[in-house]
Amino acid sequence: MGTRAIKDRALSRRALLRWLQVAAVAPALAGCAAGPYGDSGGPLEPPDALLLDLRPGRPGLLTQELVARIRFTNPNDVDLAVRGVVAELEVDGRHLGRGVGDRAFTLPALGPAEAEVPIDVPTGELVGRILALIERGRFSYRLSGHVVVERGFGRRERLAF
Repeated sequence: MGTRAIKDRALSRRALLRWLQVAAVAPALAGCAAGPYGDSGGPLEPPDALLLDLRPGRPGLLTQELVARIRFTNPNDVDLAVRGVVAELEVDGRHLGRGVGDRAFTLPALGPAEAEVPIDVPTGELVGRILALIERGRFSYRLSGHVVVERGFGRRERLAF
């Protein structure tokens, strides 16, 4: 009877150790399932984008670079790990240029962040738009594109703006 009591006690210690190991690992696994930045993997709302500034960048013979400074606003309640931006600019209803920004930044939950994106524009197109602007004195524009967001475990998602 004495050896059986020792075995029962040993089994209960092993069971307790297993239970403690599972209890210690479970929160870590739950955290992994949520992904980075608290992202649960559910659908994300696209950010809002506002063109703040457009300035000359590198000049070229056939194309000109314009640098667009864009303010993004995150409507989600989690930070977004932005890995890049693709932007297209239309002026007066016509395509002007397209650019890609590869600088990573964090778009805070329910907050803004700014990014600069170089946009390549054909020289002839830019000259024509400048002449039209001088003639009319005003213009309208439309900014569109998407941000590439890291969702965890190497998974990326495009969110249009």
